[in-house]
Amino acid sequence: MSSKVLEGVKRVGLWNSFMGSVKAVLEYTNMKNIEDYMLMGSTGMAFRFVMKSNCDASGPTVYDWASEHFTMLDRIGIFSDITLLFREQGLNTFKLAQVSAMEKIKKAIDNDIPVIIWAPSSVMEFGIISGYDDEQRVFFVRDVCEDEPDPLLYDNLGISMIPYLYVHVLESCIDVAQEKMFRSSLVYGIKEWNKKFHVSSSYTCGNAAYQSTIDALSSERFNDFGFCYCMAVYAQSKEFLAEYIKELSIRSKEIKIPSKTVEYCMDISDGFREISMRTPFLGPKKVHKVDCKKELALYLKQLREKEEYVMKSLEKAIGSAN
Repeated sequence: MSSKVLEGVKRVGLWNSFMGSVKAVLEYTNMKNIEDYMLMGSTGMAFRFVMKSNCDASGPTVYDWASEHFTMLDRIGIFSDITLLFREQGLNTFKLAQVSAMEKIKKAIDNDIPVIIWAPSSVMEFGIISGYDDEQRVFFVRDVCEDEPDPLLYDNLGISMIPYLYVHVLESCIDVAQEKMFRSSLVYGIKEWNKKFHVSSSYTCGNAAYQSTIDALSSERFNDFGFCYCMAVYAQSKEFLAEYIKELSIRSKEIKIPSKTVEYCMDISDGFREISMRTPFLGPKKVHKVDCKKELALYLKQLREKEEYVMKSLEKAIGSAN
């Protein structure tokens, strides 16, 4: 029997719980020193805008985690190992998968690396395992809500309301040329903006996500709770994106971004912040009610037009830099 706890692992501090978990691991391991807006922007995460047709709260976390997360971190030079398995009913080898994942987690902790997992607590978000105890058969965790969440039982690893066994270990890091990182993030962001189809038919990305949100505001299926949550998440993403594009416009020697593009990014950030302030997310156990839906729909239409201008401008900028 053995145990180990990594002292000083911070709780997840961003609305985007995956990148918040990544940031906490990077800070603890000193693997890479990177500001929040640079992490969100250079990985491409800040460009992501995904909404369900009724504005359900799941929008920010519905995508191909394994592929997207590996590529996002690769973009900034981080090599990582990912285990992803959905616990379908009747899956014969799930217990074996649990044991394999447990060994991977404990090996990482023994090497002083906190581990990113899905739903380490009752909150359906990404979080961190910061220690383990074989005698009690528990993992010690950090999440987005509590300073000291309850430990996670070994037997409950990968078992939750959304039962994914997701284990992500950040293993090592290399330097990536700045211009390559900038270009890669913009290419990804433009692709997301123009994406016609999502991995699930009831979700839309980028430009299409604006339209589905506008449509949802006049629908009886509209989810008030989900809308408030999504706007809080994306308000922070748009803020980081504006900071990133501004920084890129200053630092890039190859990609020339017009000042109007930077200005519009700031306007979009301000707009989402305004929407989020008018429809605040109060917490998972509170009642949410969204008023002035017609006004919000009009506002989102205006922001969509500005973001369309931004994306066309960025596409032109990386094209002229070839």
